[in-house]
Amino acid sequence: MIRTVYILFSALCLMACKNSIQSNTTTHNILWISGITVNCDNNALKHCLQIQDSETPNIEKWMPWKDSIVDFNPEFGYMYKIKVKTKPLKKNERLTHNELVEYQLLDILEKKQDPTIVLYDIWGLYSMNEEILNTSSQRPRLEINLSKHNVMGNAFCNQISGSVYALDNKVKFSKLASTKRACMNLEHEIKFLNLLEQDLTFKQEKNLMKFYDSDGKEVLAFKKLD
Repeated sequence: MIRTVYILFSALCLMACKNSIQSNTTTHNILWISGITVNCDNNALKHCLQIQDSETPNIEKWMPWKDSIVDFNPEFGYMYKIKVKTKPLKKNERLTHNELVEYQLLDILEKKQDPTIVLYDIWGLYSMNEEILNTSSQRPRLEINLSKHNVMGNAFCNQISGSVYALDNKVKFSKLASTKRACMNLEHEIKFLNLLEQDLTFKQEKNLMKFYDSDGKEVLAFKKLD
């Protein structure tokens, strides 16, 4: 009986020790940092980083980052791939109630200018499928806000709004919604929205922002509006 109790007690001690070690384990993570910050709902911070905790970034997986990274001071407009060390914080080490883990920079694995910065503006449609617009009606206009991941504007007749994400030279418009005005000649508007909802890449050429489909064909071109 005594032997059984001793074995049980030893097993419980081992489990407790194991849990204690795990709770204080330091791990290493790969983080991607966007060149575009987002608005925070944190009283102490006006702008937050956008990050992805993965080896390979995904165009729709950016999320706001309200914590700090020790020894890391990113330069606006640059995208980073970094290696960080994470360590669970004890109660007496936490600066805020929600701060459970400390992140410390180990290495900057990659730093490059973030090409998506150029999209962050107001654009007027110049051409569709390389045909320059020649219309007396209102030209489509897009206001792209990558800090909020939203887009708004108009599509010839109706007002539109939706989500927008960008990564490297790729841009993705999704969940586009429009008003339901009874407009004449809606075929241009339908064509415009269909082109916009494709998987697109972009390239800036002088004063034009050009969008290309998955086959590399130019489908939309916009002029920057002042």
